[in-house]
Amino acid sequence: MDYWLFFFRGAGDNIFDAIAVAASEHPAALRSRRDAIAQRLYTAYRRRSDRANVIADDGGVPCHEDPVAAETERIKAVLLNDQEKSEATLLELLRSLQQLELTVDTLMVTEIGKAVSSYRKHNSNQIRHLVQLLIEGWKRILDEWMSS
Repeated sequence: MDYWLFFFRGAGDNIFDAIAVAASEHPAALRSRRDAIAQRLYTAYRRRSDRANVIADDGGVPCHEDPVAAETERIKAVLLNDQEKSEATLLELLRSLQQLELTVDTLMVTEIGKAVSSYRKHNSNQIRHLVQLLIEGWKRILDEWMSS
């Protein structure tokens, strides 16, 4: 979505102008996809500096009140700190992530994938394997969300 926002801003247009063109040129296709488009456009989330104030588009609770998002942020902070972590600590953190039921919104807001992917080339086979499983699982979640 960020790519398209950047694209339209650079062209001097906005995404809503593109939707208007699509509505006039391909109304049936737009109608069949409008719910997914609306969900992407109106899912309220703020990145990086405003993570604690994230609110779901259904009037949900702020991110800091969502225990899954809060735990994900906690794990991310530990993964990203510069202190040396033992293999056992990393395995415990990654397994904790595996137990969490993350949503697309939580994945996007916390950007946990970036923190976890930095361990793709870790010396430990177990850690590399667990990272791969986590990322594949999150990709499936995103693919399901995109196709719905």
